[in-house]
Amino acid sequence: MQRLIQFAVCGHSSADRNPYEATSDAITQRILLTINTRPLSIQEISREIGINESEVIQHLESLERCGLLKKTRKEDNVLYQPSFAILTRRDQERLQLLVRRLSDSLVSVVTDLLPEIRRELKEIECVKAGYNFPDLEYISLGAYAFDYDGLEVLRDEGLLTVAKDMPGGKYVFTGLEVGLENLREAWRWGHISKYGRYTFSSHGKLPPKKGRRSLPDLAWFWAYIVEDDKERENIERKIVHYGELLYKLLEGPVTLDELTKELQLHKGELIIDLTLLEELDYVFSYTEHRRETKFGLNRPALLPEDCELIHRLSKRITKEFLERSLRTTYRELENTYEQTSPAKNGIDMKEAFNPIYHSIFEKALGGLIASEIIAKPPLRRDGGQYSPWIAIESNQGQP
Repeated sequence: MQRLIQFAVCGHSSADRNPYEATSDAITQRILLTINTRPLSIQEISREIGINESEVIQHLESLERCGLLKKTRKEDNVLYQPSFAILTRRDQERLQLLVRRLSDSLVSVVTDLLPEIRRELKEIECVKAGYNFPDLEYISLGAYAFDYDGLEVLRDEGLLTVAKDMPGGKYVFTGLEVGLENLREAWRWGHISKYGRYTFSSHGKLPPKKGRRSLPDLAWFWAYIVEDDKERENIERKIVHYGELLYKLLEGPVTLDELTKELQLHKGELIIDLTLLEELDYVFSYTEHRRETKFGLNRPALLPEDCELIHRLSKRITKEFLERSLRTTYRELENTYEQTSPAKNGIDMKEAFNPIYHSIFEKALGGLIASEIIAKPPLRRDGGQYSPWIAIESNQGQP
């Protein structure tokens, strides 16, 4: 059965209380769209959807377990409504004009600051080492300035909820009725996890099927498959080892013998790791004049001072966007939001502004890429179009 709602999480949820799984069934989505219009009892849902009451209860229990329902009482009846924002097509159309105006303003801010941004990015250590990453501007703008740091700045300004406590996690969950855009093809999906001192990230469009074939997504998959905590710890140690290996390439390409000596590892183990990382496009290899093969970085590896530089740029961009347009337009957004179904369901504007802001920056990224102002992320072997990278963050400015 065709999907009726697209969903997005900003934050992290546990595997056993995954809101995506709780909302994946098409009948569940029909129920959500029905109670999104007005609070209904089990009996009323049964009549409107055309399924028996016991089946309605099963779907509601799954939603309730993930904290996705609110219950109210009317006389002797318990009424159900969503506890998260579900934007109908009509809601999205209402917001479209303001979203477009704000995305255009964000493009304008970046265009004006781009010479300074490019000058600053030349100071990134892996760039100074001679590595060239055409999508570094996308990472700095799309992932850090618009997404990670942008959300934090807007939260600190009291305009947006980044994440809230939910059963099994801390996140904002949102539904968008299908028809206006395809979320899987949006420039909005940032995946991030820290292993030891290494933060693995990717940002961009999702693959058509399954998860990304990069880190941290593969590590999430491996941890989900294994049976116990000890195996998960072994996986984490392996990811930390990949981080150590990648940072040994930071100063320039090195030979297998040099890496073996520096890391004190068996050559056979190291070549397996390098082969995997090359298949995942984190490293490249070449042979000069029939000499020994060298391995180099194929993805950005950011040092703490690099991250601090990017965070400073990011916050400047977001604050400029605030001053130019968002502060004055926010009241218009609030007035328009009052006409939407999430507002009528009592969903706070700050929470709903999370997906609205994602739509704003996603359209800004699309505009910057379409105009060839910045390069788009590479098309990956899994069919997704996203940028992976690794970072060592300082204690301040965590994304």
